[in-house]
Amino acid sequence: LVTLVFHSSTGLVVAKFHFSILCFHAFSCCLNSVKSVCIISSVERLAMPSNEENTFADVHPFLLSKWKSIFITFFDSNNSKEIDWSDFYLITKRVGDLYGVDSEQMRLTRKRMQPLWDGLVELADLNKDEKIQLAEWVDFLKRCENGQSAEMRWIQEYMNFIFQLFDVSCDGKIDFPEYVDGMKTYGVAECTARRAFSLITDACDHDHAKAFFDKATFNNLWKQYFFSKDKLATGNHLFGLVE
Repeated sequence: LVTLVFHSSTGLVVAKFHFSILCFHAFSCCLNSVKSVCIISSVERLAMPSNEENTFADVHPFLLSKWKSIFITFFDSNNSKEIDWSDFYLITKRVGDLYGVDSEQMRLTRKRMQPLWDGLVELADLNKDEKIQLAEWVDFLKRCENGQSAEMRWIQEYMNFIFQLFDVSCDGKIDFPEYVDGMKTYGVAECTARRAFSLITDACDHDHAKAFFDKATFNNLWKQYFFSKDKLATGNHLFGLVE
């Protein structure tokens, strides 16, 4: 394709011209190959699931949505996208603000928060950084779902704490005002708590004064929230409305 003629100035020019065409042709082929590789890579990336999808692929989607919701609503109080001691401390502060620093609720919270935090770290903090990331939280609940006794004990202990915190009158029941106040300590708006209470107790707004649930009912609702895959289960709304 290239004729090198060295005895003629014209031939030399022609040779250079042909050589340039050859180089340009080679460069174009290379560029097209690169484009093809890039296009294939882009398609492959689009087809690949995200890291989160890979991490949580074995978790039922509805359970995962509830586990994420309680991670954000009840535990990640400072919105850092992870749970640490400061989140538990913020709950303690909210309890003091709502019920009073000298209240029984505050004494209960001060007594229970540190052991609950220590227990969660021991069971869920897989990378030992004193923080619980969402992936660690989901892994922890997967072990609970599979019947791991230590993990289930922690879930039960936290349930006992929540029930005692909400049950201000200590009569073994949670009524509407107690439920709304308890939800406020976790940042849930009263209108949301009102609607959730209606769904949980099957009570209309004007019947709220008569409605309540006892500890056995609360325990069942708690288990439904964490482990039921039935979207119609009443316990799905225990910590706010679940779509």
